[in-house]
Amino acid sequence: MHINYKMNICINVFGKQHLIETLKKTLNENIIDSENKFHILYTGWDDEEPIFENMFPNSYVIRINKNQELIKNYLNKYENITIDATNPYKSLEHVLYGLYIKKKSTETIEKYMLEKNINFDLIVTIRTYSIIFYNYKLEYDKIKSIGLDKVFIPKGRSFDIYNVGSCTDTITIANVKNTFNIFNQIDYIDKTIIPNTNFIHPETSYYLYLKYLGLELFELNFIAFCYHFVNGNIIYYNEYDKMINFIP
Repeated sequence: MHINYKMNICINVFGKQHLIETLKKTLNENIIDSENKFHILYTGWDDEEPIFENMFPNSYVIRINKNQELIKNYLNKYENITIDATNPYKSLEHVLYGLYIKKKSTETIEKYMLEKNINFDLIVTIRTYSIIFYNYKLEYDKIKSIGLDKVFIPKGRSFDIYNVGSCTDTITIANVKNTFNIFNQIDYIDKTIIPNTNFIHPETSYYLYLKYLGLELFELNFIAFCYHFVNGNIIYYNEYDKMINFIP
């Protein structure tokens, strides 16, 4: 199979504008290369200042309203589901807002492809406050040779505290079809409950959803985490995660 062709790659970012400088560094050092064509898209909240637009002046940005009524409907739908006790800084409502804007980023990508009359070969979905360790550069030729029908995730099961599988959603790499299916997670939270419980755990539930979709996962040889924010202050990871212990 011929793999030496330039791809149209979407860098899809969504959510709050935490640490945009960190994102810029990660994109330049770990994501963007000179062999492919990259398009930076961002779906953000309309009640925030245009920081992303100023940091990435050539990006494509759609800002949306926080649909509180819709979130209330989801809260009612999932009223018997809670967040596991190891995530004291998160609530189900917090998780739902994140999954809602993630789903809305589908519309941003579709609108951009229609306006530019292009199709993306690959979508790299990344949080603004993500960091990749050890100067790793995404190997797009390797990804192509393995197959663009796979879903590529960071190495390791760092959060598999329930021994059912887990992966961080800090960075996910997939084709358009698989990406759009992944973005629908908010409608299937009841399918991602930890077995024999009534709660979800973000990284475990994300893994369970990818498996529920029947997607074939492939771990790339890099470790990625994202900063956490508690009451507006940065912590490197929740105390129970002990991030440094996950780094070989």
